[in-house]
Amino acid sequence: GKENLGGLIDALVANDEPSGGVKPSPPFSEASASDGRRLLGAKGMGCVSCHGVKGAPALATPGIDLALMHERLRPDWFRRFLTNPAALKPGTRMPVFWPDGVSPIKDVAGGDMSRQINALWDCLSQGEKMPFPEGMNTQDR
Repeated sequence: GKENLGGLIDALVANDEPSGGVKPSPPFSEASASDGRRLLGAKGMGCVSCHGVKGAPALATPGIDLALMHERLRPDWFRRFLTNPAALKPGTRMPVFWPDGVSPIKDVAGGDMSRQINALWDCLSQGEKMPFPEGMNTQDR
């Protein structure tokens, strides 16, 4: 119960963070969320190839539903994972989207890796209210 495990989450978070603390999310922006939606889609980084959204299936290999990520992940961990997925989860199928910190998508968020990751988080933070990314099969939804 809570009396026995109350501090466990805080202890796990402190142990997981290299700096020992949780960093706050950047401020939400509608424009950034729109950029994130584009990046998630089939013509962006193709996240919908492996991740479903709000119960709509992924296009290929299934991973965690994108609409649930903001509830399960902290933004600072999300950022660290996206910049080097294999460092935090050895054997993951998640590719590196910004090799050497350089984005292959130059026309979204100025091609800036940090702004693109913030855009992805802004889009994901909308949860169930997040619009479906381009390329999702939502016919069965």
